[in-house]
Amino acid sequence: MAKSHAAARGRAVRVREDADDVLTASIFEVSNWTKKNRQLLVAAGVVLALGAAGLLYYWNYKSNLNDQAVAELERVQSVVGSADVDQTRNELAAFVERFAATPQADEARLLLAQLHLAQGSPEEAIVVLDGASGSAREPLGPQIGNLLARAYEQQGRFEEAEAEYMAIAADAPLGFQRREALVDAARVRSRLGNHAGAAELYRQVLGALEEADTDLRGLYEMRLAEEERLVTP
Repeated sequence: MAKSHAAARGRAVRVREDADDVLTASIFEVSNWTKKNRQLLVAAGVVLALGAAGLLYYWNYKSNLNDQAVAELERVQSVVGSADVDQTRNELAAFVERFAATPQADEARLLLAQLHLAQGSPEEAIVVLDGASGSAREPLGPQIGNLLARAYEQQGRFEEAEAEYMAIAADAPLGFQRREALVDAARVRSRLGNHAGAAELYRQVLGALEEADTDLRGLYEMRLAEEERLVTP
């Protein structure tokens, strides 16, 4: 028994010694590799430091740019309605160009597009709105889509206008936005002679109305009846 215990202790000692040898060898290899690749490690450290500095600079730049955009948009909005149309249009166009990467740019695009539509320039409004970001799910998305659709209508591009209204009806976050988009799409379908399609949209609108909306229900029931009357047998 004593011999077996002694043998076991001997094996345990050899295992520890082997493990110590492996650890020592590993440390030695790492040390040698570090010495041979010191320049690479230094370069990697510099790259990481520059990357961190670049991210910090970009974050500060974006923060400052957004702050500037908020202040400048307030100034530009203050002249809307008080200055002449040309000055207002130029102010808004300059804002969009300077702050295109900020959330406030879409607010300026909306105002600028409204001016173009009011002046009978739907093509200019479309160019402005095409640069807007986001979809109908975004806060300004339904307004942008609605204005773009109205610009298409002014140009007689009714199929494209209908597509924009239907996109709003599918994705807008608020019920009244979806309802108004369906009503607009129904109007466009009626202009295209698609009275059956217009009637179907009015049915969708009526199906989504609350029972308390008696005035709206009466209005849309009347429009539905008109479209149904115009459907070719």
